[in-house]
Amino acid sequence: MPAAGALADRLATLPRSPGVYRFRDARGRVLYVGRAAELRSRVRSYWGDLRDRPHLRRMARRIAAVDVLECASEHEAAFVERRLLEASCPPYNWIVADSVEAYLRYDDGTGLAFARDADPQARSFGPYLGSTPARHAAQALNFLFPVAHALGGSSRVARELGRSRGFGAADAPTLRAELFAVLERDPRAVAGAIERLVASRDAAAATTAFEGAARVQAQIAGISWITQPVAPERVERLVRDWRPQEVDAARR
Repeated sequence: MPAAGALADRLATLPRSPGVYRFRDARGRVLYVGRAAELRSRVRSYWGDLRDRPHLRRMARRIAAVDVLECASEHEAAFVERRLLEASCPPYNWIVADSVEAYLRYDDGTGLAFARDADPQARSFGPYLGSTPARHAAQALNFLFPVAHALGGSSRVARELGRSRGFGAADAPTLRAELFAVLERDPRAVAGAIERLVASRDAAAATTAFEGAARVQAQIAGISWITQPVAPERVERLVRDWRPQEVDAARR
């Protein structure tokens, strides 16, 4: 069911940036709130083939207006989407995905660990939205920057693991600094970490170790997700001050 007239023309000019979109009916009531890595293609998809999604096909027939809000990243858009859904219950939103806030907590003895909240007594990073990508990112970063293995501590196994990979206590400060650079979203550090993981994934795939390759791909996605720009205070401001660009068929 393609969009017609002025609405179709306006949909073609939507930004290609990440963001949040909101569908409203002719009376201005919110039907659905969603997020997108690229607003234009995602929003326009609702006027495509929805034969296998009858509830969305019914909704699309009622859409009279589309509001869009550009965000710094899809991760930031996920936070904005969640806040908007907390404030209302649109009839076509059935599930709020990735709604759990997560943190990564650092300790020299154990490395990075998933946590539900920040610990004022420890170095914590976050919040991130979605426990799964945070866990995958922690796995990847502990492998790439094995501070705990390098230090060894009281664990003979940890010391042996560190030695087997060529790391000792003298390497710990450098590994820690490199780890923190990724978590603090330094672009070069993030790119370097992902480059190493891509090489590991491709090597696994080349030896038909496809399960291992899939695991590393999930870790790449996790690091990509947690290193996207997100500022909690900016999220609150976006939600509070949103004055959306409108695509309004009812008014045109």
